[in-house]
Amino acid sequence: MISEGRKAAAAQGTGNITWACGDAAGLTGMRLPPLHLCTTGKSFQWMNQDQILADLDTLIHPGGGIALVSTSPRASTPRPEWARYSAPSSSLRRVT
Repeated sequence: MISEGRKAAAAQGTGNITWACGDAAGLTGMRLPPLHLCTTGKSFQWMNQDQILADLDTLIHPGGGIALVSTSPRASTPRPEWARYSAPSSSLRRVT
């Protein structure tokens, strides 16, 4: 995935991304700089969500954020447990 991300960034002329490979359980030990954005997809459902969100809270720069990217579920599907961390905000929007 990192290889593909690097290719896509290079194709777009984007050079302000730091790529790192690691395990969510060892996130705080990776000596990362303050993060402006963390993106995750379906892998979030298999993580220790309480722990990863607490860890990210210490790593994300003030004004930064977390993007949970998903191709599903539909709006009629009950919200998962982790959604309780998503406070309503005018800056949040559904991307279709």
